[in-house]
Amino acid sequence: MGKPRKKKVYLTPQAQTHSLERQEAASVKVLDHEPYRWFLLEDSGDLLLDVSCQHSFISYNVLIQLTSDEIQEYRQRGRDYLNWLSEDVHNSAPILKVSQSIYKGRNISSLHKERVIDAIKAWRS
Repeated sequence: MGKPRKKKVYLTPQAQTHSLERQEAASVKVLDHEPYRWFLLEDSGDLLLDVSCQHSFISYNVLIQLTSDEIQEYRQRGRDYLNWLSEDVHNSAPILKVSQSIYKGRNISSLHKERVIDAIKAWRS
């Protein structure tokens, strides 16, 4: 008698996509957060800051990838820097058409929204 043969498993395209999405979401991790203000996330070595902005009856999130200078400031000043940076993003109102915010062009929320939400859900559970 020979060795038992391993049964091959074939995934449907939908299952392959779901598996890939789970792997991608798993790569995003929550590192820290300040309630009602921001989440600091890591994605394949990149640091992302998800800032909660609220202006009167409008609320939205802005997700930016930290630059090397911002990472250096974060390493030196810690959470105080992230509090300052999130306040700067918030006060610049990058969602407004007329906004001159320096963060406006850096908002990557639309690219990573679902992955960030999944990472936050996993972190909270």
